[in-house]
Amino acid sequence: MNLNQAFIIVLSQFGRILHRLWYKRPFTPPQKAIIIQPGTIADVMMSTPMLARLRRTYPQTRFDWAGVYDSYQAIVGNEDIVHHIHIPLRRQSKKIHESEFLRLLKEGKYDTCFLPDDNPRMLELAIQAEIPQRIGLWNEGRGYRFTVPIQTQSAERHRAANNLALAKIESQSLQLSRAPMEFFPSDSARKSISERLIDELDWVGEQSLVIINPGAGDEADKVRWPIERYVLLGNRIIRHHKAKILLVGLASDLTTNRDVAGMIAGDVANWAGKLKLSEIGALAELADLYIGNDGGITHIAAAMGCPTIALFGPTDPSETAPYGSEEEQVHVLWKQSEEKRPFDWQDGITVAEVEKAVNRYLQK
Repeated sequence: MNLNQAFIIVLSQFGRILHRLWYKRPFTPPQKAIIIQPGTIADVMMSTPMLARLRRTYPQTRFDWAGVYDSYQAIVGNEDIVHHIHIPLRRQSKKIHESEFLRLLKEGKYDTCFLPDDNPRMLELAIQAEIPQRIGLWNEGRGYRFTVPIQTQSAERHRAANNLALAKIESQSLQLSRAPMEFFPSDSARKSISERLIDELDWVGEQSLVIINPGAGDEADKVRWPIERYVLLGNRIIRHHKAKILLVGLASDLTTNRDVAGMIAGDVANWAGKLKLSEIGALAELADLYIGNDGGITHIAAAMGCPTIALFGPTDPSETAPYGSEEEQVHVLWKQSEEKRPFDWQDGITVAEVEKAVNRYLQK
């Protein structure tokens, strides 16, 4: 045992003592609860199985949701949520305006909060807001200030599964089934997408519609499959399947998508930055195939039931792959490096490997 491991064990034991002495409370079914999720679109999507389970377990509870603007839109259409709180950000730094968010939490008069991710600052604000019941994950001694800490299974690595464990409040030995992620496009989004597909792309369903998301937002440099491989793949899809290709993404992906579209020999539309998340979900509902990197839009496509090819590089899909979907619907591609060295896409997924998965879906 090294020094770090010994320190973690000591910290964990100390946290358990503090929890038993000062913070532990018997669980009371909530009347008005808030889920605090200030993370990315993917973080929100990986919290939706937990929300669905909580709603079924506590049908009389009012559930509100707090999230940052760019990602909480992924939950706006979910009818399990009564009220959405936009976590305020400071104008220049884009960091959370803690005093203003604290005010909103106090005004809500919540009796319970759920914190699906390990975020000590959000827990601190919940304590300052005097929310009496605080439920979150016990993580190596951290989280002792939760009144109800939830112990996860040590072998489970997927973040959605660990979040789902928060629904096992009253019986932590209960085995929960693998619940899928959820996303709910609005009727207006469905209508808008149907009209745009006809008016702008002249698409009425006679040829395959393939959505490709080459970007990855702020994480582009880390998790994006190389642009030149997207170009090769796009050309092969058009040549072999005569498919219509539609590039999507966030506003920050516009330049990347423009570069990809310019190098594909065929009719390719670029809608990056032109769609709301609800419209992206409505589009995935109609498409024959979605291809994209490890990111929030990939989770939305999978949640909508669209056949999805998820491309992973430096991140481990056992932790963040689209969760709960049928194996036949989502195809995850990843090459795990056998050597401990910085990730390089030269050792990653090839065009041929992705094309093989594409053929499996489009030749059905």
